[in-house]
Amino acid sequence: CIAGRAGLAGLSRERVRAELMKLLVAPGAAEVVAAMAGSGLLMPIIGGLPHLSRFAAVAEGDGGQIYPAFRLAALTVLVREDALRLREGLRLSNEEFDRIERIAGALEGLSGRAEPASVSSLRHLAHRVGTDAVAAVLVLLAASANEAGKERTQAMIAELGRTPPFLASGRDVIALGVPTGPQVGRVLEAARHGWIEAGAPEGRAVQMTHVVQAVAALPSAL
Repeated sequence: CIAGRAGLAGLSRERVRAELMKLLVAPGAAEVVAAMAGSGLLMPIIGGLPHLSRFAAVAEGDGGQIYPAFRLAALTVLVREDALRLREGLRLSNEEFDRIERIAGALEGLSGRAEPASVSSLRHLAHRVGTDAVAAVLVLLAASANEAGKERTQAMIAELGRTPPFLASGRDVIALGVPTGPQVGRVLEAARHGWIEAGAPEGRAVQMTHVVQAVAALPSAL
């Protein structure tokens, strides 16, 4: 690894990215990454401090399909700025950057909590960054937990995955007398928020009651 530092400058960022992605999902990845960090080779590649223990926990406990972008996020990100740095430094594809940035957004929303997140708070976060990103971060945060903690995390992910779609649209809001414009989006957001707080019930009829309530809460200038 030490000898390899001098050769990095001669490689394109695309080549470095491709080799790193292959390494992150290879058998023994945690040991190799730790050796690279110890030799001073890793930080010039990722442009920041690595989260070695988190990566090791994920790499050792991963089952099923392995996603290189998830492994890279586990190793490198805490906040969205980390994703931006990786996009520039490693020439990430748009798909890779999107996934890693959303994972970073979910980490910002879930890290440092004194209490476990509620299902409703996870649903609000999933609306902003995607259910897949929230599930990925729950796995990251539970990677070093005991078996009971991991089982609770899997149950939470399953509950989040059962969230029905919110079926109301801007057309429904306009049909209730709200003029076309930014107010329509604000009504939908308020309705969705109320629906999530009510437990995210399934069915268009019950969901529309939250739209009606959001419209009724608008200033009377309408």
